[in-house]
Amino acid sequence: MSLALVVIGFALIVLLDLIPLIRKRDGHGIAAFFLLFSPALVLWVLQAVGVEVPGMTIVLWRMLHALGLTY
Repeated sequence: MSLALVVIGFALIVLLDLIPLIRKRDGHGIAAFFLLFSPALVLWVLQAVGVEVPGMTIVLWRMLHALGLTY
């Protein structure tokens, strides 16, 4: 049930936000949309099916630490 709600919610976002960008042929806007939309969709689907997803701050910290950017 929760997976269906996630899919319906993201489909509404696509209809409301992506379709106008496609009509305007705004390539940069479409790229930015998918850059933000895809990871959000994947994370919400994983959470909806019961996969434990670590907090984003932990993931960000690990990524920055791997790049040698620590404080």
